[in-house]
Amino acid sequence: MTALAQRIKETPLAPYMGLLQGMTREQKMIVLTFITESMEEPVEADKPYKKIPVSPEVKKWSGCASFKEEEVESDPRLKAILSR
Repeated sequence: MTALAQRIKETPLAPYMGLLQGMTREQKMIVLTFITESMEEPVEADKPYKKIPVSPEVKKWSGCASFKEEEVESDPRLKAILSR
């Protein structure tokens, strides 16, 4: 058993070791995806994009496209651009 596997035995995951050994590769990938996504830190919606300047080329097209409110709210980059 590797050192990493030994360390897993010291975590709350330890009771699931037997269950994981009986899983298919696809099932393990699903679990891995869940764990990976649960570790991601939430990004503040507008903060990272407000620092990026909007080029004159983008500004000149302002008003040429229309977006539904839910499209703007679901995309922080688009929201930041349209709010300028």
